Amino acid sequence: MHFTFSIVIIAQNEASNLARTLQAINGLSDDVLILENGSIDDTVEVASNAGCRVISSEWLGYGDTKNYGNSLAKYNWILSLDADEVVDQTLFKSLQLLSKPDANTIFILQRLMVWDGKILKFGGSVEKKIRLFNRNTAKWNSSQVHEQLEFAKETPEKIILNGNLLHYSYTNWQDAIARNEKYAKADALKKFSNGKKYTFWMPIVRGCLEFIIVYFIKGGFLDGNAGKQFAKIRQFYKVRKYQLLQAMYQ
Repeated sequence: MHFTFSIVIIAQNEASNLARTLQAINGLSDDVLILENGSIDDTVEVASNAGCRVISSEWLGYGDTKNYGNSLAKYNWILSLDADEVVDQTLFKSLQLLSKPDANTIFILQRLMVWDGKILKFGGSVEKKIRLFNRNTAKWNSSQVHEQLEFAKETPEKIILNGNLLHYSYTNWQDAIARNEKYAKADALKKFSNGKKYTFWMPIVRGCLEFIIVYFIKGGFLDGNAGKQFAKIRQFYKVRKYQLLQAMYQ
């Protein structure tokens, strides 16, 4: 039996991404909820024009904001998307044909990074993300960054869906630097709060190691210049995270 689910997206100043994301899921659910967090661009207008439910909320951190959005959904089953993620046609069909599962089941989606119009298939850009779940058996933790789902059952049944989420994370190099600076600050603060120590060599060594892993070991070079740029962004993130952690201790 086919089952219904809500699609929940949190968004702040995502007008440039949201139209593409919403177009790709058109007709997939009769409940698309955009939880808007103080946008000053056309995010609300874009979502409203696409027929979404739009609710404004204060920012509570990634995990808690997503949980709040899930609590407002029409259905217990939640497809959780980011505003810059696009469901491809194969994934759309996989979601469309699903039969109602056990409440403890979680569905895993493959996500691919898109850089400068190119879909990256190497360099660690391929990720497995749990994005379809029952809100009664799975909730996001309260982490301010890199939030994770926590489950009522220790070992829920996992199903990997065919198709991909295309991740349009960055519009250009400057946007990538700005976003990774923000993520690095949040991650450094998390490490500082947890008492994680640092040594003076960490920024350079961890940064260089990240480039080597992404570009050479994970095969980023196979994606050409786009793969090299992605590896540089990952290197920047690692360097800044440990520089900021070092500054917090000083």
